[in-house]
Amino acid sequence: MLPLGAALQRLGQTGVALGIAVPLFVLAVYLLDSLVIKARLFPLGGAAPPAGGAPGLKGIFLPALALSILPACLVARSVLGEIACYWGAPAGLLSLHVLLRFFRDGLIQAIGMLGGVLIVETVFMLPGVGALLVQATMMRDYGLLFDLARSFLLWSVLLRALADG
Repeated sequence: MLPLGAALQRLGQTGVALGIAVPLFVLAVYLLDSLVIKARLFPLGGAAPPAGGAPGLKGIFLPALALSILPACLVARSVLGEIACYWGAPAGLLSLHVLLRFFRDGLIQAIGMLGGVLIVETVFMLPGVGALLVQATMMRDYGLLFDLARSFLLWSVLLRALADG
């Protein structure tokens, strides 16, 4: 039997690995199903204000939660990796080199998140680039589609260049 500390550490590492591995759109659909449809804790229709009312935080909580899981897990993984930093210093690794490696890994994950953000916007019916992309696809507006693809490519290349440093 494992000691309580080791069991909690393995549970935390498993949670971090799942948070990194699960795609954003799967997490968004799961949150929508469990917290909106089954538990009825949040509104179904995006961040639009109710009739005549001010927009509430309930409408943007689930998209923000879905988009914050991956960065939180990346931070947790880097914190768990601090042990490697302590062990790497006697081996001759500079701590700045190790920190830059974590920064680069985070930027590479951010490139992958760009596509997930578009899907999360669409799942939660939020106005944004994702909704614009879906609308341009439905209306067969090829000029807008190409412009969106170019801007997405530009951001991806810039983030990749920054990550490679």
